[in-house]
Amino acid sequence: MDRPERRKYPRIKIPWMAKYSYFTAFDGTQHWDMTTIVTISESGLCATTMRECAVGEILSFEIKVPSRPLVPVKVRARVVKSANRLTPFFEQSIAGTYFTRVEFVEMSEEDRQVISGFVKWFMSKQGGKQ
Repeated sequence: MDRPERRKYPRIKIPWMAKYSYFTAFDGTQHWDMTTIVTISESGLCATTMRECAVGEILSFEIKVPSRPLVPVKVRARVVKSANRLTPFFEQSIAGTYFTRVEFVEMSEEDRQVISGFVKWFMSKQGGKQ
């Protein structure tokens, strides 16, 4: 049974590479890593991460989109949920198996428009499918 859509903005399912950063708790060092975006909308995204992120943790993302390939969209986002989707037989996490959902909390209006335009462009190429 399909549940009604509760999201304010349409999202697309697309495997898209990006960079994200987080700060370590023990020394406050900022670390950058690559991620695969699974879904994205004007208000947030779901991406794979190498570790489980705490709800409320702030991550930074740099996302390159086709309409602006040389200047990445920069956003700060709050973790809504982070869960391990694949656990091997050894009960250890496989790198990059956490699906981490975030909501955007800080981005320029120009970057918001770039993301919005990218989502709309992609949906038009997919026949309007989300």
